[in-house]
Amino acid sequence: MDEILLTEREVADFIGKSVKTLHRWRKQGRGPVFMKVGATTMFTRRDLSEWMQEQRIRPGGKATTAA
Repeated sequence: MDEILLTEREVADFIGKSVKTLHRWRKQGRGPVFMKVGATTMFTRRDLSEWMQEQRIRPGGKATTAA
């Protein structure tokens, strides 16, 4: 697998949320797809990018669809 992995802290800093928020989202079944490497929660850059695309909303409140 030739994929760039990001830590929880890196993802939290990048999206402007706390690590605690990422924890809460996982418990709620929300947020970006993640994996466990041992006991460490990691995210692929690709999964984060896909999740961010899913969060896009057009003016007027309509969700966009991925092309």
